[in-house]
Amino acid sequence: MAYCVLTAMILVVMSFSAHPAMERRLGAPASRALQRIATSYFWLVFIVTGLEHLVGPHRPDVWYGFSLLLLVGVLLLRFADSFVAHWRQPRMAEGTT
Repeated sequence: MAYCVLTAMILVVMSFSAHPAMERRLGAPASRALQRIATSYFWLVFIVTGLEHLVGPHRPDVWYGFSLLLLVGVLLLRFADSFVAHWRQPRMAEGTT
């Protein structure tokens, strides 16, 4: 029950901090920090669940391989998105001057 309540609270914080009105009210750095904390919580839970499968009681799980592929794929997609955004930023600034 406590896990469900904590997850719901994190989801609410994540949802509200992503809204443009809250970003204007809190400021961009605070909004990004809230989003990073909330997203880190979900990644942590996902990773711990995956590790629990490796060290905990072994149950047959046909979705375990898919969940690992999803974890790695989304993480790589996130890094690629950050890299492209960082790479495009200086080039866009050059075009405006």
